[in-house]
Amino acid sequence: MPLNLDCRQLSLFNDFEIPRAIISSHQGSVQSLCIPSCYLRKHTMPCMVDAWLKSPEFTELQLLEDDYSPGSHLPDIERHLPMPSAPMSISRFSSSLHTATFALCDLPDNMVLNLRLPFFKKLSLVRVRILEASLHNIIHSSCPALECLVRVFTIRIGCLQIKSPNLVRIGICFDGRQLIIQDAPSLQRLILDSSYSPLQITVLSATKLETLGVIHDLCAHFNMVFGSTVLQVLYIIIYL
Repeated sequence: MPLNLDCRQLSLFNDFEIPRAIISSHQGSVQSLCIPSCYLRKHTMPCMVDAWLKSPEFTELQLLEDDYSPGSHLPDIERHLPMPSAPMSISRFSSSLHTATFALCDLPDNMVLNLRLPFFKKLSLVRVRILEASLHNIIHSSCPALECLVRVFTIRIGCLQIKSPNLVRIGICFDGRQLIIQDAPSLQRLILDSSYSPLQITVLSATKLETLGVIHDLCAHFNMVFGSTVLQVLYIIIYL
């Protein structure tokens, strides 16, 4: 039977041996792995996580969640250290991985350029450092089946352009100046956090767009362009 391993409630320093013991004793593959983001930081055994992902038990991994809860399991001294890189070994799951969350880490260019996840459908990024070209590469080529892009938070990209035949849902916190939906024929839902929304949102082509929502902020305002029509959005209240 496949194993779904969730380590988020374990104490970082006292219980790190527990998941290793579970993995070694389990007779079968690991289907999903959820870890707190601090497992990847310096002094918290990131090499062990990488060793797990390279082991035979993880060959058919379908879900990888690097979970971020503000302040949880993270000593004060660790909070100011440089961001670690996401595990390079995720590239080995090209035939199985369909969902992933990355938090408080760096997605370096060399990793993204070599990334090929043809069955990957849902990506969440939380406080992740990534260059504009790399994010575009993930959306447009590395993950051709990507349907859902959520929680892109505080990524300092001036202009985010999205062109994807398969994206269905986008939930985004984005503090750049422009968000351009260039061509997204499958897009149905576009949800923005107004606290981090761009000054202008341009939708050039999204023929199936049904839901456009802003998590409301009564002080928020920005311009939205549909084709050649410019709308000024003051606020929208939605219930998710």
